Amino acid sequence: MQSSFHFFITFFIFILSFQTIYAQSQILDDTTKQVYGTNTTLIFKETDIIDDTKRLYKLDTLLNNFHHFTVVQKSNYLYQDLGGWGTALRPMYFQTPHQIGARVGIDAFRPYLFTADNVEYYDTKSPFIRLNYVQGTTGDQAANFIYARNVNKRLSFTLNYKRTNSNKIYGADNTRDILADQTTLYLASQYESKNKKYRLLFHYSHLNQVVNEQGGIVKDASLPDSGRFAYREVVAKLSNRARSWQTHNN
Repeated sequence: MQSSFHFFITFFIFILSFQTIYAQSQILDDTTKQVYGTNTTLIFKETDIIDDTKRLYKLDTLLNNFHHFTVVQKSNYLYQDLGGWGTALRPMYFQTPHQIGARVGIDAFRPYLFTADNVEYYDTKSPFIRLNYVQGTTGDQAANFIYARNVNKRLSFTLNYKRTNSNKIYGADNTRDILADQTTLYLASQYESKNKKYRLLFHYSHLNQVVNEQGGIVKDASLPDSGRFAYREVVAKLSNRARSWQTHNN
């Protein structure tokens, strides 16, 4: 977990240094007019290339569903989690398998993973940065950082980094007892030939997921049914030694 974070910080510092040197080598009079905006930053996905739709997406600047930031919310509640950010998920309806043949069946954290279907490639005329941060009432946190830029008109790269952690709702020793700790990121790049006949897409995605499983609550006859909502008084079935850890690399 720490090594992934240190890699991200080092890579980010390198990109900023490169951007500063590159910017100093160019002089652009952009003080009197707005040169760049949502029309100069376009997004496309691998499926758009495979389907030959040549579809390009503009940046979403609307406030519609702005408060939806978790996987469950963004899916219009077609998934169900265990009540905490970054916990195991299951679909509300049957989903067809993504691959042919035998499968391991460990898909509880797959919706958090960046795959070829949801990796975004940017074509931007200026360096683009997006930063989102969400703070929950019990100390839950979610942060998302995106950096994209074009090296030239045919080559671009994108870095998307997400960090999510949530605290236990019940059976916690203190108010900052970690339930789930999740790190996801992808590094993507695209190159187009001069004659525009060939396009190369590359991406590397990583997911590191650690969950302190609780297994529900211990039934206590001394507590009335209404007392089970006194989360600090109930005891979890599983101790802190029960952990679910998963790492994916694509």
